Amino acid sequence: LNEEDFSITIPTSSLVKIEKLVSLGKSENSIKLFYYEGQVVFIFSDQIITTRTLKGKYPNYSQLIPDTFSNEFIFDRIDLIQSLKRLGVLANEQSNVIKFKFDPKNIKATISVDVHDLVTGFECLNFKTACPFDEGFDIAFNVSYLLEGLKVIGSKNVILKCNLPTTPVVLVPEDKINSFTYLVMP
Repeated sequence: LNEEDFSITIPTSSLVKIEKLVSLGKSENSIKLFYYEGQVVFIFSDQIITTRTLKGKYPNYSQLIPDTFSNEFIFDRIDLIQSLKRLGVLANEQSNVIKFKFDPKNIKATISVDVHDLVTGFECLNFKTACPFDEGFDIAFNVSYLLEGLKVIGSKNVILKCNLPTTPVVLVPEDKINSFTYLVMP
């Protein structure tokens, strides 16, 4: 099969085990993958993980990613993660909502949490932008989903690309060394 023709869906629990296995190994080791009739075998060093694949087609997520973005905000990835972790502690466990307010005049993003008049908190982060914008706007996310994407991006800076507060957002590494794209819905 061509690499482009190969597509399988693997259960999350199996991927978590594979991630732990890889994090224990050396960077020069490669992972061998074998697939046959609904089974996948991963071999890494002297460890073997066998898992089944999930049946059915995975939703076509690429349809959700816009072709162009009117806004691109570049953040220091570690600063953003630390800010989200601090504010995430205050977020309501049911919604985990974190709000971003982008201020074009001061080139700052205010990240805030407000839980039914019980607790509020905010932090300001500087950002760079490749697309100047005239009006500020607000956008809200589930903090857990943002953190999941940010933790796997390896570059120093991350680009948050969006159009409107109600449309899909992507996070991509600024260095573009890898082609990782993380899709998150506001």
